[in-house]
Amino acid sequence: LLQWDQYLEGVYKHFFDHGRQLKTGIQLRLTDNTNDSETGILPLIPDYRAYKAGAFVIFQEEKNKMLYELGARYDLNYLQVVAISTSLPREIERHYHTFHNYSFSSGIRYRVLPQLKLNLNLGHVLRSPEVNELYSAGLHQGVSGIEEGNRNLKNEQSTKVVLSADWNVKKKLFVQLLGYYQYISNFIYLQPEDELRLTIRGAFPLFTYKQTDATIAGLDALVSYEPIESIRLVAKYSFLQGDDVSNKQPLVYMPSNNLFGSLSYSFKDGETMKNSSIAVNGRYVFKQAHLNADQDIAPTPDGYFLLGASVGTTFKLKNTKLRCSIAGDNLLDTVYRDYLNRQRYFADDLGW
Repeated sequence: LLQWDQYLEGVYKHFFDHGRQLKTGIQLRLTDNTNDSETGILPLIPDYRAYKAGAFVIFQEEKNKMLYELGARYDLNYLQVVAISTSLPREIERHYHTFHNYSFSSGIRYRVLPQLKLNLNLGHVLRSPEVNELYSAGLHQGVSGIEEGNRNLKNEQSTKVVLSADWNVKKKLFVQLLGYYQYISNFIYLQPEDELRLTIRGAFPLFTYKQTDATIAGLDALVSYEPIESIRLVAKYSFLQGDDVSNKQPLVYMPSNNLFGSLSYSFKDGETMKNSSIAVNGRYVFKQAHLNADQDIAPTPDGYFLLGASVGTTFKLKNTKLRCSIAGDNLLDTVYRDYLNRQRYFADDLGW
C-alpha cells in the first residue's frame, strides 16, 4: 500500500494574572491510503481518504493549594471509502461517513498537606470508529486471524472518573493510588467467533467487530522507597475489570491483573564512568479469570512470572559520552502465553 499522511496544528496560549492560563488550537489531518492492485489479493483494509478537523480550548487556574482545569473539544471526521465487494461478482463499492465528536473534561488537584496531593478528573468523550473497525475484510497476517468490520458502527460515548492520591515522605517514600471507573456506550470490541475460515493459506480463526454498552473499572498502586541514596525499591499492582452490561457477561481482551517489583543500585560517579547502575525486576501476571469459557476460542492461559535484569554505565571520553548497557528479559526462560497476545492461539511467547 501507499499511504500519505498530512497534519497541521496551530496553538495559541495566553497567560493571565493570578496563575490563569488559556490554551486553544486547531488540528487538521488528511490521510490517503491506496492499496497496490498488483498484489493480486483483496486488501484487509480498503482504499480510503480520512479528513479530520478538530478544535479545542483549555482553561487552567492555580490558586493557593488548588489547581483546576476545564477543557472542551470538537472533531469532525469525514471518511471516503472505495472497497471491493467480498461476494461474486466483484464490484467497486463507495461509502461515505461523517462523524461529529465532542469532548468535555475537568480536573482538580488539591494539596491537602505539603506531602499529600489529591487529583480528581471527570471526562466525557465521543470516539468515531476507525476504518479497520468499519471495513476490515480478510486475513490479518500479523495475528493469523480473519477480521470482519461492521460498517454500521456508531460513535462510542464514554464517561470516565479518575481519583488519585500522591503521598511523598522526605523524598524517600512515594506512594500513589489511582482508581477509575468508565461507562462506555456503544463500546467497540473485537469478538473471537467459534469458526475457522478455510483459505488457500490454511484455516484461520474468525474475529468480528461488535458494539455493546460496557463498564471498565480498575485500581493502580505504586510504592517507591529509597532507604539510602543509591538503592531504590519499586512495587506496582494493577487491577482491572471490564463488563459487557448489555449482555451481562465479561468483556473480552481486557488486560490481566499484574504485580511488578524492581530493585536497583546506583554506583557513585567516577572520573570516566558515570550514571552506572544495576537492576533486577520481576513481573507476575495473573490468569485472566474474569471471562466465560464460551467467549473465546481457546482457554485463557495460566499466570506466569518473568525475571529480568539490566546493567549500564556511561563513559566520559573527553568531549564524548558513550552509553553502554545490557538487559535481559525472561531470564528463567519461562514457557508462557500472554492473554492479550493473539499469537497465543498458536505458539508460546518469547523465551529469554
